[in-house]
Amino acid sequence: MNILKLASPLILAAIGGQALTFLITPILSRLYTPEDFAIWILFIAISSTAIVGSAFRYDISILLPDSVRDSIKLSILSVKNILATTCLSFLILAALFIYKPNINISFALVPISILIGGMNLVLTANLNYKKAYAKIAFSKFSQTFTTLACNILLYFILDFKVDGFALVLSIVAGQVTCMKIQCNSLKLNLKRSSSLLYKKYPINIAKKYYDFAFFSLPSCYLENIKTWLPVFVLGIIFTNEIVGEYALANRILIIPLAIIGTSLSHVLLKDFSEKLNNKESLLSSIFVIWRTSFILLLIPALIIFIYGEHLISIFLGDQWSITGQLITLLIIPTMFNFCLNLTSVSHAVLRLQHFSLIISILVIFTKIGVTFIFNESYTSLLLAYVLVDTFFIIIINIIAIYKMKKLS
Repeated sequence: MNILKLASPLILAAIGGQALTFLITPILSRLYTPEDFAIWILFIAISSTAIVGSAFRYDISILLPDSVRDSIKLSILSVKNILATTCLSFLILAALFIYKPNINISFALVPISILIGGMNLVLTANLNYKKAYAKIAFSKFSQTFTTLACNILLYFILDFKVDGFALVLSIVAGQVTCMKIQCNSLKLNLKRSSSLLYKKYPINIAKKYYDFAFFSLPSCYLENIKTWLPVFVLGIIFTNEIVGEYALANRILIIPLAIIGTSLSHVLLKDFSEKLNNKESLLSSIFVIWRTSFILLLIPALIIFIYGEHLISIFLGDQWSITGQLITLLIIPTMFNFCLNLTSVSHAVLRLQHFSLIISILVIFTKIGVTFIFNESYTSLLLAYVLVDTFFIIIINIIAIYKMKKLS
């Protein structure tokens, strides 16, 4: 399949990065506490939600125009939006530290992470536009490697021990590595980059792709809130220890799948855009992707479902038994959701942002309702959250299939 061939560098880099993460995790589970992982996942939840919408979603539209000039204008537009988002996050954070000085110092790195992570979105989109998938793959693998290396080194190097700080600083170090490599790949230097920023805010191009800011942006934020809602709810209803256990389960199960999915989505977004511009059908490609991913993941998912709790106990240590329970509980529905979500970029290409926004709102309200029903058991609550996701993922894909059939 041509798509898989194009995506192979990204998929291999993602798998390689997650293999490293898998090998390092038993070390980290013995160096860090659940409280450290709780701060780590809270930082990721906050920063990643801000990063993904930092360009007002115009970074996604960089791949859509046939004109290179329009693509450059969208890049400039995206960078200016990222700078505005970073400034806003700094002001919010400063106000929080003034009124609540006891906030963990790790969160002071949020604006830096937003700035660098946002820039990486634009750089990745431009490399994607050039179909430089091997370069994207190398930068992402280097990011993972740097983060993991810093996870271990900073534990021994840092003189002061603040919950989660070493893990959070490692995230930023990885982002910096990725940005540096991608800038070199695009032959961008500080002088050239600065000259682009002096150009006027491209209002005309912003209007042309306004639906990304008006529909995709709020939908994107709601999607991330939906994704990270368990972290915040577990912290409020239960304890930081439970949050930390869920964080490690996330690190082993959900985040690797998300990274692999994101890697494939870079290729799919470009491929789907070209197919749509050429009046080709997307439907057959999407069905092949779903079928292939189900076949590849079904056996591993069943093995984890049957033996996961015992294996995780050996792998991480007996103190992480709750992590094993959560992974065993969530593996099957998470795998199902992952497969259906692989083609979610088709929703942007098909300009279904308004439907995605409505679905995201419904998901949030449904999950809030579920929280009141299952708030006495964190296992029942987390399973209910995943099943809610499953239901609405099926709905939005039915809408996408209907539109693809109309276009074909």
